[in-house]
Amino acid sequence: MGELISKYEYLDHRDTFNSLIVIPKDIEDIESIFESYCKLNIGLELSKRLRKISVAERDERIEKELDLLIGQLDDEEIIVDNIDLLFNPQYKLNVQSYFIKKGRNKKVVLTWPGTMKNEKLYYSEFGLSDYIEIDINKHNIVYVY
Repeated sequence: MGELISKYEYLDHRDTFNSLIVIPKDIEDIESIFESYCKLNIGLELSKRLRKISVAERDERIEKELDLLIGQLDDEEIIVDNIDLLFNPQYKLNVQSYFIKKGRNKKVVLTWPGTMKNEKLYYSEFGLSDYIEIDINKHNIVYVY
């Protein structure tokens, strides 16, 4: 179900992928690889919205606010950057499920702030409250390196 491919392979077959694309945060040539994509700094834009919502209500409203942010973009292809805020355990957001679902209607690329090892995406450190591990083979995720 998941797939690991080089950025060169992606460029050769970009129109064949209909799944969530994940790229390392430090990938080179991101602008040329995804030149037609609109870039959304989700951390910045979402934090502006969440500031206006009480702390007690944020976990209930975060998904709705994300939907509004992404929905206001006319572009069918987006790069979602600066996603660290979404891993806050207070929000109880299943990040991969949310963006896999969004990837059904738009081409979504996530810049991954964590690491990739043995076909698994990692965020944070084991034992910390924001730690997650995602096996790309169990999800519809293409990792472009």
